[in-house]
Amino acid sequence: MADKDVLIQLNGIRKVYGDEAKTEALKGINLEIAEGDYIALRGRSGSGKSTLLNIIGGMDKPTEGEYIFRDIRVDRLSGKGLDEFRRANISFVFQQFALMMQYTVEENVELPLLFKKLSKKERQAIINEKLKKMGILRLKYKQVTKLSGGEQQRCAIARALAADSPLILADEPTGALDVTTGEEIMTVLDNLHKEGKTILLVTHDAKVAAHAERQLFLKDGRLVSEEESELMQN
Repeated sequence: MADKDVLIQLNGIRKVYGDEAKTEALKGINLEIAEGDYIALRGRSGSGKSTLLNIIGGMDKPTEGEYIFRDIRVDRLSGKGLDEFRRANISFVFQQFALMMQYTVEENVELPLLFKKLSKKERQAIINEKLKKMGILRLKYKQVTKLSGGEQQRCAIARALAADSPLILADEPTGALDVTTGEEIMTVLDNLHKEGKTILLVTHDAKVAAHAERQLFLKDGRLVSEEESELMQN
């Protein structure tokens, strides 16, 4: 990674749940992610994928270890500071889209812009640009409940792009889609990477993971080699 700046540095990240009956979900994760990386994180259910994603996304805090995002010690943040970190740096794309179902496409994409000092005209320009980029500008005023799964995921990605975060975290982004629509969404993510976005993709699907430039494997809370992971190939 000599030609890239480091975006994320994880040093000895552990996560333990429970008081009496303790469960160690992550067991000393060391990981470096550079600006512009496209990484797929794979592992069986219960391997720690979601826990690691939640810590990187600032949705959960490690029990031990350092999480450095550029020059920010994220593991030391809490409350308002952690909220501000997420808004400024992280965009999420989830399997179930995580859209505000009672809102229109436009209103969903506008959500991250409401935290910025932008005029309505500036917000509209960004919304239109991102919806056009995702090929759903025609659906701008539709309620998201009336969209197909693929259209909802495109709306979720448009919202992520509107936030203009340096990191996109995609948690099983094709898991709720048919094969054809899933491939279309992966093409969208591929193109975003080509434009310079840093993407961390969580998936159990080998075909989806193959889109990434680099694959990581989790087993029982540890990063392991592909051979050690004993993953079944699809």
